Amino acid sequence: MSRVRPCWFLGAALCVVSCCAYAAGGGRADSPADSALVKQRIARLKQELRTAVQRNQQQAAYLRALIQRLQQVEAQIPGTHPQKVPAAAVPSKTKPAPARRKTPQKSETQQAVYQQENALFVRHLTIEPKLTYTYYDLNQINLNGFLALSSIFLGNISVQQVKATTLQFDLLMRDGITRRLQATLDLPFLYRNFEFIGGGVNTSGGTLSQANVSTQPFVQGDVNFGLYYQLAKETARHPNVVWNVQAIAPTGMAPYGIKVIQPNPGNTSLSVPATLPTGNGLWGAETGFSFVKTSDPGILFANIGYLHYFPRHFSDIGTTPGVVQPGDVALGDIYEFGFGIAFALNRRMSLSTSYADSLAGRAETKNDGSNWQYVEGTDVNAASFNLGVTYGLSRRETVIANLGIGMTKDAPNVSLSFGIPYSF
Repeated sequence: MSRVRPCWFLGAALCVVSCCAYAAGGGRADSPADSALVKQRIARLKQELRTAVQRNQQQAAYLRALIQRLQQVEAQIPGTHPQKVPAAAVPSKTKPAPARRKTPQKSETQQAVYQQENALFVRHLTIEPKLTYTYYDLNQINLNGFLALSSIFLGNISVQQVKATTLQFDLLMRDGITRRLQATLDLPFLYRNFEFIGGGVNTSGGTLSQANVSTQPFVQGDVNFGLYYQLAKETARHPNVVWNVQAIAPTGMAPYGIKVIQPNPGNTSLSVPATLPTGNGLWGAETGFSFVKTSDPGILFANIGYLHYFPRHFSDIGTTPGVVQPGDVALGDIYEFGFGIAFALNRRMSLSTSYADSLAGRAETKNDGSNWQYVEGTDVNAASFNLGVTYGLSRRETVIANLGIGMTKDAPNVSLSFGIPYSF
C-alpha cells in the first residue's frame, strides 16, 4: 500500500478548474455574475478538500488500530514474532499519538502452568476439584533377639509387608483479592486402605497371615488455607516471585492414641493399628517462595518451603490396648523444595517434568511426668519425579493430569492425580 496524498491531488484539481473557468469567461471575467460563480466553485472545492482530508485522517486512525490489534494477537501465539507494518501503509501526514502498550494475555497453556505454581493472580474465583490416587508398599524384617559372637542371631525373625492405598478428593478454591494478593482454601476428603501381611503363624516363618484396615469412604482430612503475595512480576530478566503463608488446621483424625492389636491369635508377630488416621492432629504453619520464568517455548519454575507443627497435648498417646497414656507430641520440621520445566506444545497443551523433595526431622513425644524422647524412624526423605500434562479447554477451564514416581523408600511408589480448574 502506497501513501495517498489527497491534499496535493485536490490542490492540482482546484488549479485546473480555476484556469478553465477563467478561460471560459474570457473578457467577461469582470462580470459580477461570473465572479460569483467562480467563487462558489472555489468554495465548493475547498469544502470537498477539507472533507477528503478528514476522511483520510479517519482511515489512517482505523488502519493504525487494526495494525495494533494484529500485533497484539500475534504476540499471544508462542513462537510467533509480530511483523512490523511499513510506515507507508498508514496514510497520514500527522504523527500518530503513542498508543498505550498493553501486556499480552497469557495463553491457556501459560495460564495453566502459572495457576499450578500459584503465580497466576486474577480478580475472580477459581474452583478446582482434584482426585489423587497413591500407592505405597514396604517390606520390613522384624528381629526379636540378640547377636551372639557378633555374627549369630538368636531369637525370632519375621517378615512383614505393608500395602497402602489412598484415594483423596480435594476441593481447591482460589480467589484474587487484589492484582497481587490471592487467598486459597483446600478441603481434603480421604479414603485409606492398608493391607498387612506377615509370617509366623504357629511359629512357622513360611506361613503368612493377612489383615486389612481401612477408613470410611472420604473422611475429612486436615484443612489448609493460605495467602499468596506477588513480590515481583516477571520481566525479561527476572522471574515472577510469589511469597506464600499457609496454615494447617487439625480437622482430620489424629494418629495418636490408636491402639495396636494382633488380628490373628496364631501369629503374634503381626500387629496392626485398630483404625487409620486422616490427619496429623497438630496445627501447622508453612511459608515459602515460588519462582516462574517464561523462556519460550518453555516455562521454568521452582519452589522452596518450610513447615512447622506446633506441639500439642493429647489425653492419650499410647498404643497398648487398655492403657491410657496422656502426653505431648511434637513433629519434626519439614523442608521442601522442587523445580521443573513445562514445554508448550501448542497454545492449549503443555508437558511438564519436575522433581520434588521433602525432608522431615524426627518426631518427639513426652508422657506426662517424663522428658521428651525422640521417636526413632520418623525422619523422612520423600523424593519424587513428576510428569504432567495440561490441556486448556477454554480460558476458564483446564484439565491437569500428573503422574508421580517415588525415588526414595519414604515416598509413595506411584501417585496419579486429575484436576479440572474452572474460573468464574
